[in-house]
Amino acid sequence: MRIIAGKYRGKKLFSPKDESIRPTADRARESVFNIVKNRMVGLTPHPNPLPQGEREKKILPLPQGEREKKILPLPQGEREIRALDVFAGSGAFGLEALSRGAFEVCLIDKDVELARKNAALFVAEKDKIKVLKADACKLPKASEQYDLVFMDAPYNQGLSEKALLSMAEQGWLADGALVIVETEKNEVLELTDWRVVDERTYGIAKFWFLENIG
Repeated sequence: MRIIAGKYRGKKLFSPKDESIRPTADRARESVFNIVKNRMVGLTPHPNPLPQGEREKKILPLPQGEREKKILPLPQGEREIRALDVFAGSGAFGLEALSRGAFEVCLIDKDVELARKNAALFVAEKDKIKVLKADACKLPKASEQYDLVFMDAPYNQGLSEKALLSMAEQGWLADGALVIVETEKNEVLELTDWRVVDERTYGIAKFWFLENIG
């Protein structure tokens, strides 16, 4: 397991030693970041960004017959992005976001041993990485709001919906935050107050790109 791109491209991460942690495949992680890359600090802004001060993100209209959905960058083009990795496991998603320019990342899991071990590899970035031992379905009140969220709960246990509700209720989401939820490809999310802006399937995994509208 490694960092795919950015400042720490190629940096190796510790992998789980047992099946209690199921990290997202490198190829799937790369594909997800290719979709959201224009939301990250330091990458090329969209050529036609939203006007300064306009907070709401919009989805580009799709030409007739075009299947690819494309997401506009954050309005400011190069604003500071905070990334949240929920059910973090190894912390690979959050640390990938850090490598690609996120201003700050937070890794949340009930068992943070592996996430802490990987975070410690980024000595120069220690002030940008938070590791929180917590139940993602019963989060504490947030001290920061996050723009980009990745959630990879154990498959087919109904945990994603509970964690989404907890995040929203406890104030973890910035205005217009993009939340990416990984599920098993046949798993169905029962969503309330969320808008699905994109869906992708890679192998056995499905990725839901969500925005809160509650």
